Amino acid sequence: MAEKVLVLGGSRYFGKRLVQLLASAGQYQVTVATRGLTKVELAGEVQQVVLDRTDERALREVAQSGPWDIVYDNICYSPNEALAAVQAFEGQVER
Repeated sequence: MAEKVLVLGGSRYFGKRLVQLLASAGQYQVTVATRGLTKVELAGEVQQVVLDRTDERALREVAQSGPWDIVYDNICYSPNEALAAVQAFEGQVER
């Protein structure tokens, strides 16, 4: 069974490259959470959800759509955002 991976911010720069590598590996079910401002064009079967990273309720909703095996957070800019993510994903993520 493929591991479920959530990438917060995977439409540009190193996040996009990470998603490409995960998708091409063929052993991950990849979901990208972005603001929806940039069209995500990635090879493979990559799901996309629109997420305002600063909205704690929206972050909890994405977390609860798991459970997730792995979460990569590429768009965490402050200690408060990090704390919100830890609280949102508590019990919903393996790594």
